Amino acid sequence: MLFSTARPILMGKLERARRVTDELEPHRAEYEALNARYGVRQHAMWVSHHPVAGDIYVALYDIDPAGLRAMRERSWDPHGSAYDRWWLEWVEDVLGFDLRSGSGFTAPPEPIFDWRSARDEDGVG
Repeated sequence: MLFSTARPILMGKLERARRVTDELEPHRAEYEALNARYGVRQHAMWVSHHPVAGDIYVALYDIDPAGLRAMRERSWDPHGSAYDRWWLEWVEDVLGFDLRSGSGFTAPPEPIFDWRSARDEDGVG
């Protein structure tokens, strides 16, 4: 299943948001293990620029539904995991909230439209 989220980026934090790939590198092995544990097949991030709302962090996951539920219930371990310590700090610094207190959302995103091409995998439809 596809799952996405969008958050405003705090003022002055756009450059750090853009460096997320570089900052993630030292934690790559643990990040990949977490993705495997939660059934994440893809994780992509973008910055969207809006004239009124400002810079917005957008993330997309292709994840098993059970993995999404488990990920939302995850216990963070900043004292035992360098990845957790870094990710919790990055999210709070760039997006302004503490993941240990929850995502801040009251429910998963509400799907309202999903279009898919009828083409087969060879692009012939």
